Order: sequence, then C-alpha cells, then structure tokens
Amino acid sequence: MNNPLKQLPQWISNHQKRKIQRIAHKLWEEDGKKKEPTYCLGAQSHYYQLKTSQQLHSAQRNLLNPLQLAYATKKQLQNILAFFKTLAILKILGILGNITIFIALITLLATEQQRRDAEIYQAWQVITAAHDQSGSGGRKEALEFLNSSPRRFPLFWLKWTPQSLAGLAAPKAHLVQVQLPGANLSRANLQETDLSKANLQEALLPEANLQKAELSDAYLQKAFLYLTNLQKAHLYFTNLQKAELSGAHLQEADLSGAHLQEANLSGAYLQKANLSGAHLQDTHYTNQNTPQNVCQSLPTFLKHPCPTIFPDNFNPESHHMTLITNLNQLKQILTKYPH
Repeated sequence: MNNPLKQLPQWISNHQKRKIQRIAHKLWEEDGKKKEPTYCLGAQSHYYQLKTSQQLHSAQRNLLNPLQLAYATKKQLQNILAFFKTLAILKILGILGNITIFIALITLLATEQQRRDAEIYQAWQVITAAHDQSGSGGRKEALEFLNSSPRRFPLFWLKWTPQSLAGLAAPKAHLVQVQLPGANLSRANLQETDLSKANLQEALLPEANLQKAELSDAYLQKAFLYLTNLQKAHLYFTNLQKAELSGAHLQEADLSGAHLQEANLSGAYLQKANLSGAHLQDTHYTNQNTPQNVCQSLPTFLKHPCPTIFPDNFNPESHHMTLITNLNQLKQILTKYPH
C-alpha cells in the first residue's frame, strides 16, 4: 500500500507533514503497540497503515476544506468585531456620562443665585408670618440663617454674604440664645424681646428699639449701640465690653453686674439706671467740659455740650471711669471698634 503521506498536496509543508506523522504515531501508541510503522516512521502492521491513512485523509479534509477555514475565520472576525463594538459603546457611554455631569454642573451654577434667593425669601416669610407672636415662631432659626455665611455650592471655596436685618420688626419675640454676631440690626424694633444669653457681639444696633428688652447674660462686646433705646431694659450681667453706647438711652435700665469695661458712654442717658455691681473700669464718658470738637466727632454727632448723664449721686471717678478730654483721645477709643 502506498505511503499515505504522498497523497497530501504539494503545498503542505514538511513541518505540517511531520505533525501528521506524530499524530499517526500517537494513534499507534494508544493501542499499546510497540512496533513502529514501516512507512511514516517504519512500522510493519497493515492495520495501522489503514488506520493512519484514514486519520491522514481526515486531517487532509480539515486542512483543505476552504469553507471550514472561511467559517472559522468569519467567526473569529465576528468575535473581534463584537469586542470592538463593545469598546465603542462603552466609550460612547463614558462620553455621554461626562456630558451629563457637565450639563448638571452648568445647571447648578446657573441656578445657584436663584436657589439662594428662594431660601432667603422663605426665611423672610417665616419672620413675617410670626409677626406679633410672643413665641419664636421659627424666627430664631430664620434670623440665624439670614445672618450666616454658608458655603456656596458647587463653588464651595466661596461663601454667601450675610443678609442685612436692618429694620427688623420682632417685638416681644422669644429669641433666647439666638446667634447673631455681627448682624446689621440698625433701627430694628426689638421692644420687649427676650434676647437673654443672645450672641450679639459686634452687632450693629444703632437707633434700634430695645426698650424693656430682656438682655441678661447676653454677649454684646464691641456692639454698636449709639442712639439705641434701651430704656428699662434688663442688662444685668450683660457683657458690654468695648461697646459703643454714645448717645444711648439707658434710663431706668438694669445694668447691675454688667461688664462695661472700655465701653464708650459718651453723651449717654443713664438717669435712674441701676449700676450696682457694674464693672466700669476704663469706661469712657463725657462731661460739661468736654470740647465741642469731641462732641461733634462722636458717631452720634452730638451737639455741644454732650455730657454723660449718670444717676443721682453717682461718681464716675470712684468707679475708675475715664473722662474724654480731647479729640486724639477719642480717635484712639474709636479705633478699638470693628465698624
């Protein structure tokens, strides 16, 4: 019988022929034979000639069938194409995601002021709705929000400017421990309002109405209270250190135990005020002999003379208070105030 290897086409390489020989030899070894074939490695068994021939013809058909090769190639190309399609879809989805994030960011930036304005409007609505109510009515939280400096979003490195509370009308409101440092409350109506333990440090309260207000244990350091109406106000143990009280109306106010060190009481009205136990070291005041240019240079632009009017039989010198005698002295005093 002819050597089956010779039946293979001429274009089959020697390397491929050797692979076919090894397949035939493996087949022979699997049947437990020890002899080598006479052809393709020298075996003598006619049985293995036929079996090897069949295997070689099967391998030949697999190698030479162009349809099978084309099908296999097509499948591989389809798999590769599907892979690249998946990558393209993922890339498109990534781009769309980035575009969505960008649009959302632009929308946030474009509507930031609108959202802030809406929040401010709602806070004022709460304050207005609670007018004439004796309780808080949500005003405490609303006022604290309006006076706050929250971080902007998404521009978190910037802060919003606090809103002015000038002209606020909240008489008889319950605002215990309200936090309003630096608030602009000029000309506010806070008559009989409970502001005990409130934080009003460096607040602007010129010409505000705080008549009969409860301000015990409140913090009013460096607050501007010139021309403020504090008649009959409860100011016991209130911290008024370095507060500007020139021209303030403190008639019948209870200032017992109050801290007034380095405060400015130039031209203030303290008739019948209770100053028992008040801390008045280095508190500034004026008298009939204060020069005219000093009176006119005060934040209240008082007419001359502009004496501080104390309760009957009160001696400011015995309380270690400081009399303002010249303009340079007044200028040094005013530089201590933040506003």
